[in-house]
Amino acid sequence: NLELMTIGYKPSGYFLEKPGRIFWHRLNLRERSKGVTAWVEHFENGPIITVSTSDWVLRKHLYSHSDVSAYKALATVLADRCQLIGLSRVQNFIGADSKSEKVATFLATLQDCGLILQELDRYRPPMENEFRFQPKYWNSQYFGWNRDSF
Repeated sequence: NLELMTIGYKPSGYFLEKPGRIFWHRLNLRERSKGVTAWVEHFENGPIITVSTSDWVLRKHLYSHSDVSAYKALATVLADRCQLIGLSRVQNFIGADSKSEKVATFLATLQDCGLILQELDRYRPPMENEFRFQPKYWNSQYFGWNRDSF
């Protein structure tokens, strides 16, 4: 996969876009009245992995669908599913500086489970045909004088 080798196309988006589009896989988190949903989104294909506390698999083990333990369980399941499909890095746009203890616990649990929350930059090989300016002996700056002195 070219994205895993960091040589695939990575969209740069527009300069004034607020969330930005410089990612291959983006981590999203949404809290609603019926539960919390976390998903990983590919820049072309949309959501790849979706985990929610309203899913029966998680809901039967949780006391509440929106407390800190629910966020921790959600992060554990999401990190496990990411590792099952081969994702080890996702770009985090959630905001680590948020004051919410739940979001901080969610992000810390993802990191503890082995998911890296920062993607590598795209590898750009050096240009072999790059034109390099070398000073020439007939250049006026090389000798320290200019043409206007004549």
